[in-house]
Amino acid sequence: MDGALRYAQDHGVMLEHDYPYKGLTREGCKANWAMDTTRITDFIDVPSMNPEQLARAVMKGPVATAIQGDSMVFMQYAGGVITDESCYAGKEVNHAVLVVGYGEESGMQYFLVKNSWGETWGDKGLVKIGFQSGEGICGIQVAPIQ
Repeated sequence: MDGALRYAQDHGVMLEHDYPYKGLTREGCKANWAMDTTRITDFIDVPSMNPEQLARAVMKGPVATAIQGDSMVFMQYAGGVITDESCYAGKEVNHAVLVVGYGEESGMQYFLVKNSWGETWGDKGLVKIGFQSGEGICGIQVAPIQ
């Protein structure tokens, strides 16, 4: 993920309203680089395997990370807090997401995560992933970057 963030830092990326996510349309790249782009100024690696460190980083701003996005628990998410350890189970992380907050629901701490699949997925494009030490639910703490 560092490579993608370095590209955004060096070259900029298009804004979402100018280049919205289209899903599985099988169209080629429609980027129009004559439009405005935005660049990130800096990013840092967040210590992995620690939900408290990830929560501390989220207090300063959104954190990009990777999860196991092909897990049925994740793909079929419709609400609540994901706590199912089978969402990761030591497999490789394979899907980039953005941790945008954290909170507590029914006594369970969770990370609030924005997915790229649009507002029709999950809870208006968001998912709540429970805190857990180590790699975390869905592998959320394997590779965080801010």
